[in-house]
Amino acid sequence: METFIDCAVLFLFFGITAYDMNRLKQYSMMALESDRKLYIYGAMQLYLDFINIFLRLLALFGKRK
Repeated sequence: METFIDCAVLFLFFGITAYDMNRLKQYSMMALESDRKLYIYGAMQLYLDFINIFLRLLALFGKRK
């Protein structure tokens, strides 16, 4: 059951990462050069997504027997 939950959360974060990438691309098309905070915000969102994916992969493959 725990493995199923880890896989489900992992795929959830893959979807969230794809959504954040799409949103960041839209921001870059609409943003002005003075909107540097939007890029920092987008980078932090992606960083947190990748950290969560890494933690889920550790939980999935790093189980001790």
